[in-house]
Amino acid sequence: MPSAFGPDLSFIYAGIAVLLAAVCYGCKFLEQPNRWYGVRTKWTLADERVWLEVNARFARQGAATSLVLAVLFALAGLWQARTQPPAPVSLLIAVAEAILLVTAMLVLALLAASDSRRTWRRYHEGDG
Repeated sequence: MPSAFGPDLSFIYAGIAVLLAAVCYGCKFLEQPNRWYGVRTKWTLADERVWLEVNARFARQGAATSLVLAVLFALAGLWQARTQPPAPVSLLIAVAEAILLVTAMLVLALLAASDSRRTWRRYHEGDG
């Protein structure tokens, strides 16, 4: 009996990672702060230069990270399709992929927030 957690789930995760790469890369094209999309912190919303710089950097980092994850997930899916591991192994892979995807996005968000503060300080060092 085939496992519900197998190569198909890995390929779905790979597709989600590609979609996240596109969403992240879209931040590169934001020209001004807005209410809905981009790295939105008090520092990026306070200064358009900070907004542009931080979102451009996040676009590169987020897209690159997401594409690396997509390749890893696709490779895991190909391996599972070829070897057909037992259901517990497929479940472990599915859980590991989900944790990796969520953790990577959280780390990217925290780095973007930290970067926005650091960039704002660089532009406003002399402001009293």
